[in-house]
Amino acid sequence: MAVVTKPGVRFRGFNWNLLTMLDTLVWLDSHPVTGQPEELTITSANDSTHKAGSKHYENLAVDVRAKSFSDLTTKTAFVTALKRELGEAF
Repeated sequence: MAVVTKPGVRFRGFNWNLLTMLDTLVWLDSHPVTGQPEELTITSANDSTHKAGSKHYENLAVDVRAKSFSDLTTKTAFVTALKRELGEAF
């Protein structure tokens, strides 16, 4: 298993928030929910173009490929685990 980036994804600086999100994705990769894909793919970080006011520009968002999850139940379980691990600050 691994946390990988889609080709072309660039990180334009790091802060505590972004590092916490990345660390949490790595933790979830090593403690997967049933049906979780072999790779968690980050498709966008603080790079690229996002809508005005996007949290990406504040290092408060990363996009993880959702289409690689086996089904909606697995995707929901992953989101629940992600929210639990990140806590209310996120």
